Amino acid sequence: MILANGNHYKVYLLDTNIVSQLLKDKTNIGSNVINHVLNDGVFCFSPYTIWELKAAENLYKEFKEIFFAIPSLIILNYPEIVKLEKGNYKMGKLNLKDVFVFLNRGYFNKGGISLEDLIDKYVKEDKLKEFRNSQDEVYSQFSRQDSIGFMEKANSATIKDIDNSVLLTAYQLIAAQEIEFAKEIRNKKEVLDVFQFPSVMSLSYLYHYKFGTRRRKGEASDISDILISSALPYVDCFITEKNVAYHLKQIGIKHNYLKTLEIFTMKDFT
Repeated sequence: MILANGNHYKVYLLDTNIVSQLLKDKTNIGSNVINHVLNDGVFCFSPYTIWELKAAENLYKEFKEIFFAIPSLIILNYPEIVKLEKGNYKMGKLNLKDVFVFLNRGYFNKGGISLEDLIDKYVKEDKLKEFRNSQDEVYSQFSRQDSIGFMEKANSATIKDIDNSVLLTAYQLIAAQEIEFAKEIRNKKEVLDVFQFPSVMSLSYLYHYKFGTRRRKGEASDISDILISSALPYVDCFITEKNVAYHLKQIGIKHNYLKTLEIFTMKDFT
């Protein structure tokens, strides 16, 4: 939750597909989602969602018309969150305030700068290029047999098998993202505590449940959903499509991870 003006607000992260559906059906589903969130919380968006919306000019225009007028938050992207987690290694979990970029609307405003100006400043085209590169790189890491511990027999894999593969994947992703840090840990002959990187663990778990079999490795374009999941340890609620919601609930039940995350789908607002 986030504290503002003496009040606590839940933080609702919306994935890209949900934002798109909300904008296309503002009168019914859109109105229901907005009313539900504003009852006890604020909206939260990933830069990945905004980059994708920017590619659809009409949708992005509608996004600005709605969300520039209500309390909204933009969270850091995956590499930046990992960098902060590295800097906070062994010092405890980061707080939400450490990983958001800005809020708007009165006391949610930083320095009087408008949300639109901040988006134009922060979610820039060169950042879009970085996003595409990171998306391709993450997918490349996931899809290499010698890099990722795929679940060979997904139907018979035990919880321990999946946990071990998730840990291996998380370790490799951290090493790829922060190679000097990983070398430093190795040189000290220490064991890297991957649970100090909640964003990577979240990403790794969802990947395994969504794409971690040889039968369905996904495509580079699918990685956007996975990258957005890196923010889940820092928010209270996630509104997403039913397939992702199902997998996240399974992760909570079977692995006791993201167990307190409140998960919604569009069905909850119809």
